[in-house]
Amino acid sequence: MFLVAATRNPEKIKQAIQSLDLTVYELRFDLFVIKYNGTARELADKLGIREGTTGSGLVVSFDGYSGRAPSDFWEWMKVQLSPNG
Repeated sequence: MFLVAATRNPEKIKQAIQSLDLTVYELRFDLFVIKYNGTARELADKLGIREGTTGSGLVVSFDGYSGRAPSDFWEWMKVQLSPNG
């Protein structure tokens, strides 16, 4: 699982995410949780973040999580992290 935070041109980064047909939960207009089988560097390359062609941002991998968010987010995370997700 990855957290993608768009720090510049979030609309272009969102378009790049949508073009890759990834499993995504949009937390905000500039913050996305993405299920991706690869490295943070690979995902950043695919999204055009490392080259800056789509915008600036951060791609962070994670396997643990905690906090306060809408209930549908927690349901989405549960499904994505399940063996069949």
